[in-house]
Amino acid sequence: MSLFPFTTTSFNISPSLFLTILVSTLVLLILTLRSSNSKHVKLPPGPPGWPVVGNLFQFARSKKQFYEYVDDVRNKYGPIFTLRMGSRTMIIISDSAIAHDVLIQRGPMFATRPSENPTRTIFSSNTFTVNASAYGPVWRSLRRNM
Repeated sequence: MSLFPFTTTSFNISPSLFLTILVSTLVLLILTLRSSNSKHVKLPPGPPGWPVVGNLFQFARSKKQFYEYVDDVRNKYGPIFTLRMGSRTMIIISDSAIAHDVLIQRGPMFATRPSENPTRTIFSSNTFTVNASAYGPVWRSLRRNM
């Protein structure tokens, strides 16, 4: 009886090469999981998502508008929660007093965003928007004009 439901000879790979590839893949997976856990940032609670797509499938399956989905999540997790939409992590604030505190009283602390990937840089007007620029004179000017 074989360990695998297929034979390694059907792929023209020697069994030792196949096991080497399998073990290497498992080691890389373990190292990746460890390194991603060490960079873990404490975020507000939110619905658990899938590894690559985050909460996209949960949102799509709900068949609701985004604001309706957010309202349902807010009822379960409170006024501040985290949603992952693909590779983007969003922290949603749904209380006006907290939003005022974050945006007005502590604006400079929360102003800077993570750097964009090249594709998003193209579609974000080369960081000349409030949500894409780093905190500084450009950000203050854009925010004032907003």
